Amino acid sequence: MRDLIYSVDKWTSYLWRGLVRDSAVVREHVERGRAKLATFPSFAREVFARLYSPPRPCPRTRPEDDWAKALHAALDELPAYKKLAAHCAHNKELASAATANLLEQLVERLPEPPSPLDDPEERRREVRGLLDFLAALNADDPTRAPLERRLEEAKARGRDAVAAMARFTDALDPDGLRQSLRRSVDECATDVEEITTSAAGLSGLGGAHTSSDATQALLSSTLKDSDALRRLGMLAGRMRRIAMGKRRTRTRHAAAELSDITTGSDLARVLPHELMKLTDPVLSLDFLRAFVEGALLQYELVGNEREGRGPMVVLIDDSDSMDGPPATFARAAALALADLALAERRACRLVRFSHRINAVLDLRVGRDTTKELLHFLSGPVDGGTSFELPLRAAREAIEQEAAYERADVVLITDGEAELSHEFLREWTQRARREGLTTYAIHIGAHVPAVLRALTPEVTGLPALDPERLAAGLFDRVTSPPCA
Repeated sequence: MRDLIYSVDKWTSYLWRGLVRDSAVVREHVERGRAKLATFPSFAREVFARLYSPPRPCPRTRPEDDWAKALHAALDELPAYKKLAAHCAHNKELASAATANLLEQLVERLPEPPSPLDDPEERRREVRGLLDFLAALNADDPTRAPLERRLEEAKARGRDAVAAMARFTDALDPDGLRQSLRRSVDECATDVEEITTSAAGLSGLGGAHTSSDATQALLSSTLKDSDALRRLGMLAGRMRRIAMGKRRTRTRHAAAELSDITTGSDLARVLPHELMKLTDPVLSLDFLRAFVEGALLQYELVGNEREGRGPMVVLIDDSDSMDGPPATFARAAALALADLALAERRACRLVRFSHRINAVLDLRVGRDTTKELLHFLSGPVDGGTSFELPLRAAREAIEQEAAYERADVVLITDGEAELSHEFLREWTQRARREGLTTYAIHIGAHVPAVLRALTPEVTGLPALDPERLAAGLFDRVTSPPCA
């Protein structure tokens, strides 16, 4: 397989071979293209390479490859193609899905030649081989004449192959190509952008910005096939940004007390007499030097920023009434809370419950639990509602597991369930005695009295509004505990 318009590196070529081997869809498109053009597999590989890891253009191209140049140009003229390539960069799963989509459209738009078109480069290699063989023969060698006739025949076949490829290129309809590709590229770019955004919402909890290639591949392949997880990931990403914004605001406001004079390049803290240097042409140069070197005199501000609080146990209602947007919202809110907890190096346990405990997931700082998290989030809603069962499970974790000692508890529900007076009295007394806080999020128009009895820290959500959580729960869990 030779390069046509772009020079594809060995690693990308290796990934492409694996894709063709493992993907029946891609393999089908490549074979359909090969039935028209012998060099179509090379073009298909270049389409994948341009999405996965932009290759260098070949310094020289052959005239018979102008059809490939025209197809690449048609892609380049689509505004959404650059966005698509940016999202697919170095992500094999996304690049593979996008390549399959593009190849399907391209194969359909290729003209139908009378017969499969040969690669003229094969004829050139034949001609060069014959010339080398003839050069080694004496002028009077009896085999020379038939070889010369064969050489002329090879040259003629090569000229015919080049001419056939030129006619094929002329038969291309660039406007038609762009028209058919535009919708495909737009849809593919939107699809890949959603997957990328969703993957960001479901990974990197607690500020862990790095993830392995295997984790990214798992996220991409799972999100390709699950619209529900994709919606959850996008909502979770939004909630996590809101929650972490609250945390950053609290951190910035913590440092507000003048402590000392230090050096640096923070213009908001630079001493007035340093700024006065900017009024003098000579001293301004000294100011700029000090700024670049971080040597400007500036105020040092300190504050009493709260250290991380205790661990967190998040209880997520999984009953039948939560089916649809409420379940998506609840799980996204739980991920935002887990993000806050892990960012402060606090352990976090997520529990899905209905009339039973449906799933439990422990999250720890520095531990990659992406596979387990996707499985946890994919579980269906099912059953009735019990508050006492998950609250007792949270209490057992606090009492029996060192990682959850003095954990705060968050209950997310849209329903109502009974809690006995005895249970409420015991829960309240233990919480007061041990300094624990219980939070509740209620999805629905009216907060049930049982949640008010359980805790004063109740956030009511008449509508599924993430901003309401920012002013309610997120603001509270990022604030210092009461003395």
